[in-house]
Amino acid sequence: SCSEHFNIKQWYQRRVRGMSDVVFLEVLQTTRSPVSYKEDGLRFTESQTLKLLTNTRYILRVSTKTDLKIPEVMINGEAWGLLQKEDEGDKKVYENEFAIEESVEKTKKHTRDVLALSIPLQNTQLQVPLQCKYYPLKKKKNVNWGTSLKNISVNYTCSEEGVSLVTSIKFRRLM
Repeated sequence: SCSEHFNIKQWYQRRVRGMSDVVFLEVLQTTRSPVSYKEDGLRFTESQTLKLLTNTRYILRVSTKTDLKIPEVMINGEAWGLLQKEDEGDKKVYENEFAIEESVEKTKKHTRDVLALSIPLQNTQLQVPLQCKYYPLKKKKNVNWGTSLKNISVNYTCSEEGVSLVTSIKFRRLM
């Protein structure tokens, strides 16, 4: 039954009060090595930029402390299924591989692109725009310059109307 996996009263109280929750995202190379990001300061919309190669597969891990099931995520408009990997009491971890296709153009100099994630929540979608720079395969060395990414914390609130709003996106460095 639904009540085994989801406490509706707790969920409703968070919604009505506009309480915030957090989702943690990890983007890894398929070898499980971390990807890099760079500090851009105030030059672009966000101060941090994820560095990714075109024509390359990555692993996305989504961690949440809610009882919500996250069966899939939309990445740049394409649905990618997620498999539950861990269930540690109140922490759920989902993951799967996704691809940055060869058709994705490299990011032009002095600009940034967006890796658009859409994560289904109860009756809404959490839209997470991650600032990124796409590099062609021949620039593989450049993609590793920067800071190794541990995870990205995405804080959000949900309104009474079921609208989710990202309140902060923070890149956390691997120590």
